[in-house]
Formats: sequence, structure tokens, C-alpha cells
Amino acid sequence: MRQMIVMLLLLNACESSEPTPLAVPTEAPEPLLEAHAAYRGGDLARMAERLRETLAPPGVGALVRENALALLEAGYAVGR
Repeated sequence: MRQMIVMLLLLNACESSEPTPLAVPTEAPEPLLEAHAAYRGGDLARMAERLRETLAPPGVGALVRENALALLEAGYAVGR
């Protein structure tokens, strides 16, 4: 239940007026922040690189992982 509430808050806390699949977690690693910026700028290749960097380190938090995978899915949908 708590995770669902957190995810809903993240969904509604988007800082940009442009559509993004999820808001960036407040303590997001730099590569995830750059991935969101690349998505908003339409640079899907850079977004994918930064998501790879985000997910590579061991011990990535669950919310960061979920956010990165949701962004990857959104990028895939846009890139079709």
C-alpha cells in the first residue's frame, strides 16, 4: 500500500509541463536525471545510455529501478 501511495505521488509530482512517464525521484542518481532530460529533449539514444548507467550499479533502490524502467517503456513507445 505504501509503495502504491509513493508511486502515485511521484506520478503527480512532475516538475515539467512536458509529458514524462514518471516524476523523477527526489534523490535520483545523476544518470537518471540526465535520462529524463534526454527523454524530454527527444534524444532516446542518450536516454537509453543514461538508463543503462542508472541500472548498472548493484543495490539500486526499488523506486529508482521502477522509475528507470517506466521511462524506458515510455521511450520505447515513443520510438516505435
